[in-house]
Amino acid sequence: MVIEKRISDWENILIDTSILCALFAFVEGSSTDVKFNFVHTLIKYLSGSKTSSSKERKFLITSITVSEILSKENDSEKVRKIIKLLDSNNVEFIDFDLDTSLLLNHDLYEYLPKAKLNEFAASMGFKTGDFMMAREWITKDMMIIENGKNSNVDVILTCDKKTFYPISEKCCVFTALAYEEYFNHEHGIMLSYNHSHARSENIKL
Repeated sequence: MVIEKRISDWENILIDTSILCALFAFVEGSSTDVKFNFVHTLIKYLSGSKTSSSKERKFLITSITVSEILSKENDSEKVRKIIKLLDSNNVEFIDFDLDTSLLLNHDLYEYLPKAKLNEFAASMGFKTGDFMMAREWITKDMMIIENGKNSNVDVILTCDKKTFYPISEKCCVFTALAYEEYFNHEHGIMLSYNHSHARSENIKL
């Protein structure tokens, strides 16, 4: 069962690879996609506000995301770029360790065999010729989600409706889709997130 938390209680926030990609696209001006503007507004609000209990919010990034998005830079450059992008000094990088691996196998063992991953990929709309690529994407998404679950995050933020979001539901991890239509906001202040709306539009029951 997914336990939804209010935005005011989002203290530990895991940032998916797709969020960082959107932020880089916004900052570098390499895309005119309006959804990137909202991702920037959302992250700016979260980095500049505290929780309802006056606690600093923390952004968590998995080592898997770092390797996916910034493969050419050395470690110090990766850290510097990501912290600058999030406009926060409260960023923690977490590793995919043995405990997370065991949790993944416990939660998703039925999907890990190749045949099951292919079925999962097909259910998400991937064509047979794309199954190899899809299996890699799905497996990495599983690892990132379970990393967040093992770290007891309050929410995972993603822009990935196709694979990441459905998988997070199967893992019973509260994940918010960073799209403007799912947020109630005024003047850059995020008032609430409509989880039921996002779920009804993107999860095939």
